[in-house]
Amino acid sequence: MASSLSYFNTMKFRLYFIFIVIISFQIFTIGIFAFRIVDKGVGSITVESAKNMLKQVPRHMNTIFGKIDNDTIMFLANPKLREALASSKELSVTRQMQKNENIYYALSAFGYSDEVDSVFVQDINGDTYSYYNNYSFTEDQNRMFVSLLASIELSGGEIKWIGTGIPGNDLIRPRHMITGIREIYDADSYDLIGHLIVNIDESYIYEIYDGIKIGTTGIIYLATSDGTIISHSDKTVIGNHIDKKLLSKFTDKEGSITYKNSNGQEILLIYNISPTNGFITIGEVLQNELMQPAYTIGNIILLIGVVTITVALIMAYIFLSAITKPLKELGFRMKKVEEGDFNTHITISGTEEIKMLNDGYNNMIEKIKELIEQIHIEEKEKKEAEFHALQAQINPHFIHFTEF
Repeated sequence: MASSLSYFNTMKFRLYFIFIVIISFQIFTIGIFAFRIVDKGVGSITVESAKNMLKQVPRHMNTIFGKIDNDTIMFLANPKLREALASSKELSVTRQMQKNENIYYALSAFGYSDEVDSVFVQDINGDTYSYYNNYSFTEDQNRMFVSLLASIELSGGEIKWIGTGIPGNDLIRPRHMITGIREIYDADSYDLIGHLIVNIDESYIYEIYDGIKIGTTGIIYLATSDGTIISHSDKTVIGNHIDKKLLSKFTDKEGSITYKNSNGQEILLIYNISPTNGFITIGEVLQNELMQPAYTIGNIILLIGVVTITVALIMAYIFLSAITKPLKELGFRMKKVEEGDFNTHITISGTEEIKMLNDGYNNMIEKIKELIEQIHIEEKEKKEAEFHALQAQINPHFIHFTEF
């Protein structure tokens, strides 16, 4: 125990400790600084990359919905259509046939649009006419779309987009639609004369952005300006609304925010609001996943730091041993001298200072030996002188007594 405590009081330990503290502090400081730079730099690059990928979606959406808007304008610009929609309910058979022909002819213009799945138009009398590019709907499904007119608030002849679902039956599979609804006004009197309903198969839209990936598990989905989800990989959430608190943070045309989901996981949300139709393209990914490159680089920095500290400790041990080992050897020899052994010349290698100490020690031993030798000689001479003096005193007395 005493020897262990004495080790902590050695110069070797103190120098070693100081060296460790200095090196560790420097590496820790550099590591933290480097990690922050990497974290911020890689994070910014990753987020910007995700934003750029997300911009591809609204570009495609603007093209599709812009074409639909143009088709709708051309559809509504047909004077025979407006006349047919505004006509009274009581018509002759010939006039009714002519009305039907004009309406279906106008609706057939949407047949050239690959994006449009089906179209409904309702006249001033509440009669409905439909056109299908794909599967025909049942009467119940037709009534479902027409019933939307009573629940959707419309204004100014602008298209209102919502997400709708069509239950499956024996003829068609369950499908989700992005449905646009708008009012039709008379061009002269500006009286309301009907409604137009345009359906786009959600799967057609989903295929456009399905290949765009944000991270490994990231998702992309579409919402209207009021936060209603109209396209999503999870079809069960179509029609749901984005949390109002989250939606209120969409203050710019594009940006990114972070929030915690119901599982407490940090989510990075990237959004892009279309200036033409107000659609919100949203991308979500786990913050940890998107920042994985930064964490990987951080781990590498940490590993380099650990290796550097280990190498520094080994180098410090070697360096300090080169200093303390000769000093320890010198201390051992001095202990021998203390015990009376002066035949302890040493030859230790090291720095110039160690060599000077080595030479100084050897010179000191030689001087001590010379002094001891000189003291022995002087003691011997002193004893001989005392003996001769005593002998000189004894000899006269001895002669005197022998004469008697």
